Amino acid sequence: MQCFIAHSVINGIDSTDNQKLAVQKGLAKAFQLAQSKKGSILVVVPNIQNIRHGVLSDALGDDFAALLAKPDTFSFQGVNVSRVPSNKVPTYISENTVVWMVHLQLVAAEAVTKACFGSTNIVATEWLPFDELNRWRTSNKAMVI
Repeated sequence: MQCFIAHSVINGIDSTDNQKLAVQKGLAKAFQLAQSKKGSILVVVPNIQNIRHGVLSDALGDDFAALLAKPDTFSFQGVNVSRVPSNKVPTYISENTVVWMVHLQLVAAEAVTKACFGSTNIVATEWLPFDELNRWRTSNKAMVI
């Protein structure tokens, strides 16, 4: 299992632009990994209502955000994408699925990791509080992107 993390705090500064950049880096890495293994992406978000507004929508683009806000799986650039709220993470996530965790708290990130059974690539996008996922990052040897 490979783990990656994108932070919004750059040189000690957290800004809306840095948050958008972290989201874009996380999504790009998730797509790269999914395409290389001919897999799918499971997006885990804490609050589905925030997908269509604010930083996520600005970073992802309105069209992608609208698709992600719906409960149905959709195909984007040849990759199947689905999403779940962080309180409904499946108990098992297959090895062909790349998990992209967006702004999750530590407890949720650890629950997702357990569901992956060490065989799934995980990409995390984090913003304030900075390094909330420090324990997750170090224990999973996540590479900062």
